Amino acid sequence: MPQDERQSKEIAPSASISATEDFSRRDISILGALTLLLFASFVLNSSLFPIIVDFAPATREISTYCGVGFSIIVVWGAYRHPVILRETAWSLACLGVFAASLIAFYVGITTQNGLIALCGSPFGGIGLVWFTVLVGLSFTRLGARKALLIILSAFVINYILQIGCSLLLPPATLLGALCVYFVCVAGSYVLMRPSVRPVIERIRLSEAPIVLDVTNPSSFLPFSSPVYVSIFLFNAACGFVFASERGPLFMPNITLAFIPVLIFFFLAVVMRKNLSAEAFYTTSVLLVFAGFLLAPLGLVGDNSLASMSSSILLSAGSDCFNILMYFLIAAVGARNVLGALSTSASAIAASWLGIACGALISQGVTALGTFDQQLTLVVLMLITFVFMTYNFIVMRTFSFDETIRGVRSVPHQIAQRASHVNGEEDVTEKANESGHMAPDDGDQGDVKFAHACEALQERYALTQREYDVLCLLARGRTSTIIQEKLVLSHNTVKTHVRHIYTKLGIHSQQELIDMVEAQV
Repeated sequence: MPQDERQSKEIAPSASISATEDFSRRDISILGALTLLLFASFVLNSSLFPIIVDFAPATREISTYCGVGFSIIVVWGAYRHPVILRETAWSLACLGVFAASLIAFYVGITTQNGLIALCGSPFGGIGLVWFTVLVGLSFTRLGARKALLIILSAFVINYILQIGCSLLLPPATLLGALCVYFVCVAGSYVLMRPSVRPVIERIRLSEAPIVLDVTNPSSFLPFSSPVYVSIFLFNAACGFVFASERGPLFMPNITLAFIPVLIFFFLAVVMRKNLSAEAFYTTSVLLVFAGFLLAPLGLVGDNSLASMSSSILLSAGSDCFNILMYFLIAAVGARNVLGALSTSASAIAASWLGIACGALISQGVTALGTFDQQLTLVVLMLITFVFMTYNFIVMRTFSFDETIRGVRSVPHQIAQRASHVNGEEDVTEKANESGHMAPDDGDQGDVKFAHACEALQERYALTQREYDVLCLLARGRTSTIIQEKLVLSHNTVKTHVRHIYTKLGIHSQQELIDMVEAQV
């Protein structure tokens, strides 16, 4: 049985989990890493940003936008040139600039120098983005079932820590909050590093996803996937909430926003129920929709109850969807490790971009409210309409579970770098004067191989150029080698491969290889 088919069978129910797995030391480390990162976000939004924003209002936006820019750089590197992403060098550099940003915040505020605080703001977002990408990558070694249990547990532990700190500890000073924030992020990295480093090294030693994606499109989520659009929209709701908060979160908001996640945790861990990705998605949609419906009421007569309820619902919906986001990264990465880094980076990029856009919308709505409250209500209703239109129409036929199950692994022999497996030119792959591939008639195996490819060409009405591409695909060649041998562009090869797979009714290069071998 082929390797990717075995993996598909092993992880076929990846959208469902049970609580039967035992936690190893590695699992507990990953649980601790995510918990610390979640708690760091709580410290940032409840203790640091209220202090920093009062002193330098643009700090939060600059940090978020720089985080978005850096996340896009990570996506580019993970997809096109993963060899440059050396884990130790990048992590230490990001930890260094992260520490420098916190020092700049402290010096700037204590000396009342806003310029110093603003100069440190870009590096805070850059450092946090990298470690958020890594924690998503760490789940890929767990498998989807155990990953969701760990994600749910981390959110619940984080809730307990938040409530405990809010009830038992006095308000944190600036220095205390900065120290806790740094320790949480640095501690998260220390805990996750043993799990992350081997994954990154394996990705670095394989062909880049941009190369493998051409011949194995079902192994990678396209950047236009509704998965990333949904992550963007739901985190826009999260950014809308954060930007509308004027100070530390109130205890009722913290406690009530936890209820939906606690219910999921109870069902999965205590009741041992199977949970699907669709359950998290549907719950998130309903919570966010209800939050947006209540938002206009909070503007009418300064209805504080409606405003608080809207904030609670939006926060709860965003939390539920963030659980789904981490689960998607884990499930997709478990099925195709070589795409785990680009998937995690793309999801975090969409998440941070959504937060940035949501904050802009919130600020715009607030500004409108000072001039025309009725116009503000119209804008809020328009936002609600757009959100629900997307989820009821665009997402009506989309399934997160099916998307996860549709991801296929890339066989090891195909994933190896061309420089490793194709160091010597295959003498059977000679081009004739017209540029078409021709076998070496002196070799019996090559003659049989050529007859098998010709039989597929005739049966499925492949063009001559599609036949040329098919011959190289059947020998396990990557898109880079095909471009060089046939003198074609990247997009042209991608188009030919897509046409071949459509005509043959297959989804990966391994299926094509198996089909040709069956003809020999």
